Amino acid sequence: MKLMPKQHRLMQFRPRVHLFFLCVLLFMWGSATGQETTEYVGPHERTKDLTSIYGRYEIYEAVKYGGSIGTTAAEAQAWVGQELVVTAALFRALGDRIENPTYRVWFYPYPDPADGVVVPKSERWSSNYLSGGGQADGDEIIEVYEPTDDGPLGPWLHLEIIGSDELWVGFDGWYYKARKTTRPVLSVGHADYCQIMGPCSAGQGDCDSASECQSELKCVDDRGAHYGFAATVSVCEATPSLQGSVEGVSHLHSGPLTLYGWAYNTATPTTSLPIEIYVGGPHGTGTLAATITADQSRPDINTAQGLTGNHGFAWAVPTQYQGSAQTFSVYALDQTPTPTLRTQLSPDSAPLTLRAVGTEGYCQHHGPCPVNQGDCTSNAECQSGLTCLANAGASHGFAATIGICDDGGSWTFCSATNPCPAG
Repeated sequence: MKLMPKQHRLMQFRPRVHLFFLCVLLFMWGSATGQETTEYVGPHERTKDLTSIYGRYEIYEAVKYGGSIGTTAAEAQAWVGQELVVTAALFRALGDRIENPTYRVWFYPYPDPADGVVVPKSERWSSNYLSGGGQADGDEIIEVYEPTDDGPLGPWLHLEIIGSDELWVGFDGWYYKARKTTRPVLSVGHADYCQIMGPCSAGQGDCDSASECQSELKCVDDRGAHYGFAATVSVCEATPSLQGSVEGVSHLHSGPLTLYGWAYNTATPTTSLPIEIYVGGPHGTGTLAATITADQSRPDINTAQGLTGNHGFAWAVPTQYQGSAQTFSVYALDQTPTPTLRTQLSPDSAPLTLRAVGTEGYCQHHGPCPVNQGDCTSNAECQSGLTCLANAGASHGFAATIGICDDGGSWTFCSATNPCPAG
């Protein structure tokens, strides 16, 4: 092999030596001046234990930091004093309520200006402009996602972690600053749960009214045992599928005084439902006067509601309830859940008032009246063949001005002032 002349080999090697020493000198100079080359790491997700974050917060200030689509200053300030709840089971803030949320934590680092790194605005968090970052080296942001069948949906809101006891919520150009309180996180079934942590979803309690339940739900008393709570806990449940009405209490078809109406269950439209009738108060305070079944034929109701089967009910009011004014509360029963779910029937889901025989308006509301009953104001309020006699009440033990349905025959009415002879 033919060798290159020595001086030629040295000349070829010298540039490499010069480059090596140049790199060493540059490194030493950079170390001495603190100018190290640093690669900027942009926003990235990080694993974080949120146990210390969980709790109840109170919004103490609303600050505008950017453009707003629709939130006015008055609307933003109205949230001051309201609660922010962050737990593993529930997220609640600014009118949003998410059960079993998914939280993801993102870190937006602050670059060292000495590095000469310019962070694109798309990689900055809004607090860079507000100067409220809670970390020394960047912003820590919690993203809140809603669970769906297809996976987490969102994020709906962003929470910036500020120090050890604050969360700032960024929404529609406003920052809502919230400070952690010492208020306990309530469990489902607690007496104040729906009031403070609500509005509650189906199967949650305790609620005091439908306003503490989510839309389309109602607050049903004493349903706790069905959901593993105390029996007296009221629970938010779906509006029952029971439909019906108490149409009146009258001498239907010239018969005895009768309370009547109809009811059915939209889930089982061919089934005849049980009906409970309470006197003197609703279920729980009134007296159960009767349990009947809505199993009478009502072709008019079937046609109007598009049903088949029998759904009418009629109850002959016992004479013991006719001597004085009474209130009746009527319920249709859904026996599918345990315990039984009662739905109070109209009118207006309120008790039905029965006037006393012989009082003003009796025949108008409960007629047509049979013979010797009143008060009537016309023959139309009496049964067929009877005549309404004005101011005939005194002879029947009523006020003198009461009209009486009369059959035209001769009669004698026994009273304290007009006693009947023996026999």
